[in-house]
Amino acid sequence: NSISEIETFSGENLSSRDTKLILFLNFEGRRATALWQELQPHITIPILPYPSVKKEWDIIVQNQNKLLLSTLNIRWEDIKKVNPLNTDDTKNLLIELTRNQENYNFIIAPLGTKPQVLGIFKFWRLFQNEISIQYPSPIHYKDIPNTIFPTEKTWFIDKSSEWEVVDI
Repeated sequence: NSISEIETFSGENLSSRDTKLILFLNFEGRRATALWQELQPHITIPILPYPSVKKEWDIIVQNQNKLLLSTLNIRWEDIKKVNPLNTDDTKNLLIELTRNQENYNFIIAPLGTKPQVLGIFKFWRLFQNEISIQYPSPIHYKDIPNTIFPTEKTWFIDKSSEWEVVDI
């Protein structure tokens, strides 16, 4: 439906810099491709949730993102991977990918897991003015009447009281 920066999550973007898109992939392959086509970044770094919470999800993620990955000419084996449940792994990968890269505008697209989104937020708290976060909003979700989704495992992901202190 629309692709936009998330309010209050836009960093400095200079026209003199190339753009790097850090794209967290999951089950939203068509939306990821639409975002990539809209932004037309100079460099795209796709990131996959790995190891998957459920083994069969790896195949689904690969199939959902096949078009984008083939367009980028990136092999499955060469894609950056990060634990889908560890927020610090996500934050640390983002620090590694953006370190000493002052000549780029960074856009992060959080289409991965919810814990990865928390990791992105933890990273953003440290480098607010240096990155922008963009999200492709869906037109609508499929209406599935009378469908009951069973509860799944619940994980204790993180405690914000243990996060690094940052003045916001």
